[in-house]
Amino acid sequence: MSPNVNTFSLTVWLEPTEMRKVTKVLETPSEYWSCIQFMSPNMQELISLTSNENDADAGSENLSSYVAKCFDKFTGLRLIMLTKGKEGFSVFCRSQHSNANVVNFPPPELKHTEIVRSVSGAGDCLNAGFIAGLLEGRTLRECAARGTACAKKSLLSTSNVPTSFN
Repeated sequence: MSPNVNTFSLTVWLEPTEMRKVTKVLETPSEYWSCIQFMSPNMQELISLTSNENDADAGSENLSSYVAKCFDKFTGLRLIMLTKGKEGFSVFCRSQHSNANVVNFPPPELKHTEIVRSVSGAGDCLNAGFIAGLLEGRTLRECAARGTACAKKSLLSTSNVPTSFN
């Protein structure tokens, strides 16, 4: 017998990590899915989370339909940060209406003298900065700015995660 997840009052941010691991969360009992309040998939991970294994049309729907399916499947979900690499990211917030509210954010702005050293870790730093803003009660735009600044610091570093953030 599994303990009632709500007993623990958990809030979970799901970072799918990679395509081979993205559907692992779907192997857990569905009553645990309500703990997932935030997630940060890329488009392929979002499709994998919302499509059935036998779905021949997976990938053919529009973005808003995948977002809606994700909010339907994960009933506690409040926010989806859809990462888009060089195109930045979009944040979808659950709405009481049928469509989720969406705000698009650009990628980090690099000066012409700044050189990307590594993209490895930039998504993790984006998430960390965004989450830090959430924990501090910041606005969505402030969370995005903090996440973007952390991602930029990672892009300019040879380390996956820089040793310090100012």
